[in-house]
Amino acid sequence: MRPLALFFFLMVGAIAQANDAGGSLPALPGFDPGVEVATWNGRSWNISDNRIFQARFERYLSTPSDINQDTTEHFKILSRIRELLAPSKVSLQSREEAFRLLEEASDYAADDMLSDAISNQVFSAWLAQKDATLLQSATATLEAERKRLEWNLRIVAGTEGLGTPVAGNVAGQPQAPPNSRRALEMQQITARLAEVNILLKSNLLKKEVSQAQAKTDFQILIVQLFLQRRFQHVLIATRFYRSIFADGTSQQIKFGEEAQNLFTKTTGHAPTLTSLDSLCGELISNAHDGVNAFKALLAEREMARAAKRLSEAFVIGEYLTPLDVVPISEKRQALVFIQKSNQLLSALDVKDYILAEKLVNDLQAAAKDFDASKANAAIQAAKTASALHLAKARNAADSGDKAALETELEAAAAIWPTNPALAEVAAGIYSRGNVNARALVEFEQLVGQRGWRQIYNERMRFIPAVANAPEKQAKLQEIIDNIIMIDRTVARAQDLERRGDPAGAWEITEVVYRQFPEEYPRLNKQHDQLTLQAADYVEAVSTAESLEAAGELGSSLSWFLQAQTIYPSGELAKAGMQRLGHLILPDSW
Repeated sequence: MRPLALFFFLMVGAIAQANDAGGSLPALPGFDPGVEVATWNGRSWNISDNRIFQARFERYLSTPSDINQDTTEHFKILSRIRELLAPSKVSLQSREEAFRLLEEASDYAADDMLSDAISNQVFSAWLAQKDATLLQSATATLEAERKRLEWNLRIVAGTEGLGTPVAGNVAGQPQAPPNSRRALEMQQITARLAEVNILLKSNLLKKEVSQAQAKTDFQILIVQLFLQRRFQHVLIATRFYRSIFADGTSQQIKFGEEAQNLFTKTTGHAPTLTSLDSLCGELISNAHDGVNAFKALLAEREMARAAKRLSEAFVIGEYLTPLDVVPISEKRQALVFIQKSNQLLSALDVKDYILAEKLVNDLQAAAKDFDASKANAAIQAAKTASALHLAKARNAADSGDKAALETELEAAAAIWPTNPALAEVAAGIYSRGNVNARALVEFEQLVGQRGWRQIYNERMRFIPAVANAPEKQAKLQEIIDNIIMIDRTVARAQDLERRGDPAGAWEITEVVYRQFPEEYPRLNKQHDQLTLQAADYVEAVSTAESLEAAGELGSSLSWFLQAQTIYPSGELAKAGMQRLGHLILPDSW
């Protein structure tokens, strides 16, 4: 069984149902459980590395556990409903009791009014059945009238001449009416008989349409609940469905042809309520097993695998009770591990090997099953290559080969931009003659002209020039650090923009933009472009901060809430709400 593949299958099945009237079905998705890669409409992505999944998973890990009396009571009510609707116990009384408990379950926050949706659908199905009963009664009345009319028609049609009894008639039987009156009576009876036959067919069609519509609406609700991963409610809905529609064909679920073929190939049988029940039970069990595995691995300090097992359980059943009650202290350990793992990838990406080495050590200390082989290999390879180029640069300086000197220093800087030995080697090489003096004058001119990017591009000439001037050395280091930070920020922003997240891209440029009052064209250009793309979020944050500065804390908090609604992952909105929360309600924080 492949739960994620089935998740995508049901999504396509719902689309197929919605498009049965003539719409086209999108390309069917695929999922490779070996590498956790999903493919749909020509695009591929890793399920656990997807930005949307990461944001939701980190939000879950940051949310306090929902361990309270309401959670326990809600879970008990849902369990009681399933018990009342169990095939071995279901009856008219138990079904009515289960229907009443749906109203109680919908009062709990954790239910999200899903029980109310099931309750409404059950009530609609009952109304459809009541209409069918009334239609059946009307049909019986019409059927009796049809038989009476047919009898009268045979009587009238069997008569002969005026006042002459029909052959075989005996005393007391109807006598033949006159021909003209007989023709009129036959015309009236025939017209009424045709009208009754039309009404009979109409009632039969209404009954079939009413029942079919009720079943279709109920099945759509069941599929929607499954797509939302509300598996406990799916089990309740399917059991109500069986108890209401007890005919032999009501167990089949209608999907498009391609989606039904995919379901059959994936599970080995056609889509039915029974197969959906079985699948939900398996998914609930898998999520429960995943949480238990997480706890066991966490106790053994195998954090890498523990975080993986918890993320798998989260994908399966985000809203299931076993995930709701994981203690925040345990979730926090997984969150810290995941954040440092992502930070390590970023450090390796921007070639900050000092930070990468520190993060590797931290991750190894936190998780004994953390595989540091690839990270250590990348770090050591970069250090070795950078040292080799620096050695060649020294040789080139000794031989007076200026071109080779610049080439080797640039190569060393490209491999490891933040290598501490780079500045030392450059300082020793460029200490000859008056090169440093000229470089120092040019450095001061560029500082006056605010030519930050040119200073950064020619930093190898300026590093030795300012070696004996601590203030200028600090200024040069500041410029280098700023440009590196800006380039990283712009690169990250461009990546987020390509992923369709302009608000997140704007936010990281905004944070850096506020840090550097100096003019950095590349950052400013990217920031201005993203400001237009994320205009709604930018306006909400800016308005909130302006109101906060003016002392209008209530209005400011309202705008911060609007900003968070626009972009739930926004750190600026979150920080503003926390900051105002401390000011408005200090005792509650």
